[in-house]
Amino acid sequence: MQSLHLKKADWKNVLDHISRAPKTQRASLQITIGDVDSQPTNESLVFEGMTFDPTIEVLVVRVGGVAHIIHGPLDVEITYSANDIRRLNIHATPNVRYMATFLPPLHLPELLFSYFPVRS
Repeated sequence: MQSLHLKKADWKNVLDHISRAPKTQRASLQITIGDVDSQPTNESLVFEGMTFDPTIEVLVVRVGGVAHIIHGPLDVEITYSANDIRRLNIHATPNVRYMATFLPPLHLPELLFSYFPVRS
């Protein structure tokens, strides 16, 4: 698996693209605080989408009917293999990280190829 850090200017477009996943897409969401990993807060529930509003610096992840609101996120990273997005890591603060794992992985080759260089 490989990881790509997204430029903040790309967050809204990439997250909106990911949010167009099929309505049957499932995900788990895990929140890590400091060095302590939590159990997934939402395990294999319906992925309802995510978005970033750059005007107010808010990122929202919706899984299983719950909206997780992240004010002033610091970093967004995609973990992928081949043409599939496996995980999205969001660093909310230096000590708090949200990790959305897609079950099964999101098959989005057009997104990966349009935003990132061709990989060998």
